[in-house]
Amino acid sequence: MRAGTASGWQRSSTTTWTLSFTHRRRSYRLRAHHQGKGAVLEALGRIAKDYLLESYVPQVTVVDGDHAAVMSDVAFTQRSSGRTLRFHIADFLRFRDGRLVEFREFMNTFEVVQQVLDRQLAV
Repeated sequence: MRAGTASGWQRSSTTTWTLSFTHRRRSYRLRAHHQGKGAVLEALGRIAKDYLLESYVPQVTVVDGDHAAVMSDVAFTQRSSGRTLRFHIADFLRFRDGRLVEFREFMNTFEVVQQVLDRQLAV
């Protein structure tokens, strides 16, 4: 999907909209939890202002009925620094009546934060 385009899941009125971050470091400018279509789209818009999606390459896709899982390699450019962040994500999707009704995405947020800050963090 190109930036700025509306897809069916954005127009769906039966979708429950929730965006949550499990990593709560101050390096993220976003709250940890967003509920509702407007809040989720606003949070995604703020991410897009700071990061440009360079590539999204699915490596493994598994479909079972109305559920799907996708493991992908992604790259984003951090607009403020020009650095490229590369990491893996796992997406879990659920469909109903041909529409996306649930989308969950996971990544190693510790690795991503280190790339954003451009330094190793002491554990």
